[in-house]
Amino acid sequence: MNILAVCLAMIEDESEQQKFEQIYWAYKDLMFYCAKEKVHDDYRAEEAVNTAFLHLAKNMNMVETVISPRTKRFMVTIVERTAINLYNKRQKEYNRKLQ
Repeated sequence: MNILAVCLAMIEDESEQQKFEQIYWAYKDLMFYCAKEKVHDDYRAEEAVNTAFLHLAKNMNMVETVISPRTKRFMVTIVERTAINLYNKRQKEYNRKLQ
């Protein structure tokens, strides 16, 4: 099951599902690009994008308009922070293994 299907299943309201799907198709490539700029790895970038979309599915009330500069900034911020958090988590795990 892909991340879009998982997220849509998490959202009960049909209009919110439609809004989520529009956001997904509008911003997924940009989000992947931004995440990859942070982690420099396709797999990790994809993980960050998927995690960011899961976060959005739980918080659809935070987005009013699908296509807007505010929504674009919001999605980029979510994915960049998610990518950084995942990177830091992996580094901590790696450093613990070295000790």
